[in-house]
Amino acid sequence: NKENVKKLEDYTNKYLENNISNYLYKTSKNFNSDIDGLGKYSLQNFFTSKQFEQYSWLENYKNAFFDVEIDTSVKSGMLLTET
Repeated sequence: NKENVKKLEDYTNKYLENNISNYLYKTSKNFNSDIDGLGKYSLQNFFTSKQFEQYSWLENYKNAFFDVEIDTSVKSGMLLTET
């Protein structure tokens, strides 16, 4: 029913948000490394590559905070029912 589908979507959102957030904090705080190359997405915030270099992305990445938001939707409950 719709109520159970909504519960599943909410649980999935929380689960993914928590795991992705934990992963990002582990890479930035524990490994001090942008192993996924997220810096390439921040390039658009700089006018030149020299400005990006002066920003010291990797130095700032290890001090970053993350706000992860996930929005999932279940298209069909058919996979969740027994046949």
